[in-house]
Amino acid sequence: MEDVSLFLLLCSVLAGYLLGIFSGLLPGIHTNNFALALVALAPFLAEKGIAPFYIALIILSNAVSHTF
Repeated sequence: MEDVSLFLLLCSVLAGYLLGIFSGLLPGIHTNNFALALVALAPFLAEKGIAPFYIALIILSNAVSHTF
């Protein structure tokens, strides 16, 4: 596994947290919408140097903050 950057880790959690708040407050927007968009953008993000680990972290923190 590649070196995990603390900065990217915190940014991923923060991005997922903010997306979860957004999806929790607006009707019709769900965690699955963001998960689908992030999975669809995964090849593009991988080209830019963002590992799939961080994408999964965004989805996970989005799901947790949407629930609570």
